[in-house]
Amino acid sequence: MSRLHLRILKALRLEPGKRRRFFIAGASLTLIAVMLKVRGYSRTLDRLSRRLPRPGEPPDKTVTSRRIERDTWAVRAAGEILPWGSCLPRSVTLWWLLARQGIVTEIQFGVRRTDADFSAHAWVEWHQQNISDPTNPRELYTHLSASG
Repeated sequence: MSRLHLRILKALRLEPGKRRRFFIAGASLTLIAVMLKVRGYSRTLDRLSRRLPRPGEPPDKTVTSRRIERDTWAVRAAGEILPWGSCLPRSVTLWWLLARQGIVTEIQFGVRRTDADFSAHAWVEWHQQNISDPTNPRELYTHLSASG
């Protein structure tokens, strides 16, 4: 049995709430990866933004932290399984899932150059704190811009 099959079977054994968030994140990640490929970043964000609730009272900070933790886990877990789960689709997906709950975050962009390589990275921040990466991207990448 392949590693992918084992991961999917493991996801199916999750408790119902986590399993639901995992599959929502996976479906959203798939849709957003296709949108980014077909429409590009700006048009994808514009389209997703039209479907967001109007800004209201922000959720309680404790509730918000739990939601961020839950959705970050779900997007990261789905991104590890899906072949299109690179940093940009993951970041846009997490940004969108949280924005749908009234949680305002920003997608950040950075670049890094070594002697032999140039790389770019996207991550999500809430109140200037990285929430999407296990490492601190601001220490590894030169920050370029934010959106979202």
